[in-house]
Amino acid sequence: MSPQSPSYLTQLMPLLVSWLTVLLPMLCALLPAVLFFRGRQQGRNGSLGRMLQRKLRPADGFHVYHDLEFENDYGECVRIEHLVLGSSGVYPIISTRLSGEVLADIDASVPWRRMLHGREQPIPNPLARVHGAADLVSRSLGVAPACVHPLLVVTGVTRLAMPPSRVAVFLSPKSACEAVHDRLALSFHDEQLQALRARLDTAQRTERPLSAPLPQASRPSVL
Repeated sequence: MSPQSPSYLTQLMPLLVSWLTVLLPMLCALLPAVLFFRGRQQGRNGSLGRMLQRKLRPADGFHVYHDLEFENDYGECVRIEHLVLGSSGVYPIISTRLSGEVLADIDASVPWRRMLHGREQPIPNPLARVHGAADLVSRSLGVAPACVHPLLVVTGVTRLAMPPSRVAVFLSPKSACEAVHDRLALSFHDEQLQALRARLDTAQRTERPLSAPLPQASRPSVL
């Protein structure tokens, strides 16, 4: 190394420090936005999103939406990863990736248990999100709860043990798509389907959250 190198590095260090002082806060501020848009992109282009687009086509009477936002009673926005609309009903779809052997409980307030590397550990119960999504969709779109069929897609597990539940649980995107495609019960007539589709298309295009109406007890009385 030449004799001039130490003095050159000494002069360069304050410049590097000043640049880092400016750049680090900017990067920290941008990181949440980058993660948000990356999450939206993965929702649409992930394996489940691609499978839904490929298997549930408009030509077959299905309309697929990604990353719709719903506003709850507290003014908070809740994002639902995937939603399918068809004559057989509305399907909010929640996905989660786990690992190991999972013992599931149908009570949303009870944690699931996972056996991994010989150790059992509690993990969050995703059914709470599923029930919340179904309730928001029902109230926001003004459709009967019986017309809303929530789905949970769990991937990555070696085994999932779960008692029968009103939430349909699938271990692959393909099986979830097949269940929606093969459901024959009629929930909506053509006019109802078109009205719901118009609302969802507008929400997807404008990226504005769909709002649930106020509960009856919270509405101002009309004298």
